[in-house]
Amino acid sequence: MKVPRERQGFTLVEIMVVVAIVGLLAGLAIPAVMNARKETRTSICTNNLRQIHQAKEQWAYAASVPTDALPTWTDLAPYIKKSTKNCYCPADPTRSCSNSYDINDLATEATCKIVSWHAY
Repeated sequence: MKVPRERQGFTLVEIMVVVAIVGLLAGLAIPAVMNARKETRTSICTNNLRQIHQAKEQWAYAASVPTDALPTWTDLAPYIKKSTKNCYCPADPTRSCSNSYDINDLATEATCKIVSWHAY
């Protein structure tokens, strides 16, 4: 009389079901991660623009300059929390604040040179 062998391993159907489930989960997760990444970049750029605006206001008050004055990055550096070395648009490959943002004069908001996603 033969003793039945125990079944070892998984069948092809079981493996295909697992692969299909993993593929479905990845298909749902990847777009969500990409969207979160875009929102984070937008938030970083917007916060940088807000800091530049606040630095311009502080500089204008401290220096007692007219509203049409145009500050430089050197003028604003003491008033920017992260320093001008780290204040750049996440979409800027050069990672330079002067390449990322236009300061503009005191009456005009700073703008992003790279992407037009800012709106605070």
